[in-house]
Amino acid sequence: MQKTSKRVLFVRSLIREVAGFAPYEKRITELLKVGKDKRALKVAKRKLGTHKRAKKKREEMSNVLRKMRYIGDLFFVTCFSLVVFDR
Repeated sequence: MQKTSKRVLFVRSLIREVAGFAPYEKRITELLKVGKDKRALKVAKRKLGTHKRAKKKREEMSNVLRKMRYIGDLFFVTCFSLVVFDR
């Protein structure tokens, strides 16, 4: 299996940014938020067809959630520090 090139990764990230998530991907992220990992896997398997693809999609969506939480925490800390230290 070949490593994905920088250009392909850039194009995929750009498309993801513009198009957003599919409805089933949004559902998977909501299930992951409430801790229903097994149900998220079942939803992904039903939409994607194979167990291997479903596990990969579930991992991808959990990484997206992790990044969103990290960015949210950074934003909160930045805003909090601006409020506290600007006084």
